[in-house]
Amino acid sequence: MTYTLITGASSGIGKEFARVFAQKGHHLILVARRIHLLEHLKKELLKDNNIKIELFPVDLANPSSAKQLFETITARGLLVDHLINNAGVGSWGPFVEADWQEQLRLIQLNITTLTELTYLFARQMLTYHRGTILNISSTASFGGGPYMALYYASKAYVTTFSEALAEELKDSPINIQVLCPGPTRTGFEKAAGMKHAKMFTWVPTAMPQAVAQAGYDLMVSNRKVKYHSANTHVFNLTARLGPRSLWRKAAAIINGIPRKK
Repeated sequence: MTYTLITGASSGIGKEFARVFAQKGHHLILVARRIHLLEHLKKELLKDNNIKIELFPVDLANPSSAKQLFETITARGLLVDHLINNAGVGSWGPFVEADWQEQLRLIQLNITTLTELTYLFARQMLTYHRGTILNISSTASFGGGPYMALYYASKAYVTTFSEALAEELKDSPINIQVLCPGPTRTGFEKAAGMKHAKMFTWVPTAMPQAVAQAGYDLMVSNRKVKYHSANTHVFNLTARLGPRSLWRKAAAIINGIPRKK
């Protein structure tokens, strides 16, 4: 018996991933901080799907969390053949005015934990000669994003890391993929404290259900990178072909320039 492991599974895109994979008959390992939300989701999914679901209430922003999670799953004999690194956090405002501990938390969750989970499970998958790892990035990875500088940089890392690893392992029995959705209606802007953002009013937004379905479609294909929706293709072309200064200025406006007090 094999499992699909989804991080950040209690809400947003992660929750929709759980629904999609449950409908396809996958046994699930769901990871998030809030156990009550995981339990509610498990109850919902078991009503209509004959699958097994294991819950792990873990704060993946804790530096030791990735190793502990991997070791616990392995000790229980749970075999992961699909890993979806979905957990992430945003931060809004001038970088030099930000709380440093919040910035460290972002780096740990968006970069370090994702990298460590990829490392640990990829090595294990190679021993079993099968597996797929999907890392969730963003259109934010296409260029610098003023007032969300660290978040944009973290997603640039996720995209380029995933692309490089996919090439390294192209002749192996495992597949590394990255999904780059645009703005998605998940409550991200509230969680990130985006007070004056135009991102969710000026830019067409996606629903998390559609993003999760796109992620599933990617995982059952041999593709390495997917830009969800036509808008993300436009953003990618703009970032690659246009002046980088144009991207930065546009990103600053879309992200929401802080108002002077």
